Order: sequence, then C-alpha cells, then structure tokens
Amino acid sequence: MLVSRGDVWPEQGYERSLEFYQPPKEDGSDVQLEIESRSERIQLIAPFEKWGGQDVQEVETLIKVKGKCSEF
Repeated sequence: MLVSRGDVWPEQGYERSLEFYQPPKEDGSDVQLEIESRSERIQLIAPFEKWGGQDVQEVETLIKVKGKCSEF
C-alpha cells in the first residue's frame, strides 16, 4: 500500500491578507443561490408567514423527563 504524506502546515505558515476579499452587499441583492434540481439533500424552503403578534395558546407539549418529577 502506497501512503503519501505531506506537510501539515506550510513551512512559511499561511499568509494573512484581505487583498482579494470583497464583502457582500448589506441587502444581499447580489446573492444568487443555485441548487441542482435533482438534489436529494438540499431543497429550497418557502419563507415563513409573518408573525401576527399573537402567542400560540393551549398547545400540548410532550416532555420526556428522567428522575424525580412532578405533574404540572
């Protein structure tokens, strides 16, 4: 079996530079998201509806507990 080994770190270290960095626009107008239509792992989701300002009332919740607990 042939095992190839290389340096873990460059001899001179990594160069720190922002020379080619271009920050994205604040409003995100330049962002284009492309997802392969046949993708089985990644999907676009529909935006959530805007919150109407009312909290959800009387929602049943299932809670799993361990040890001593009281019914509430």
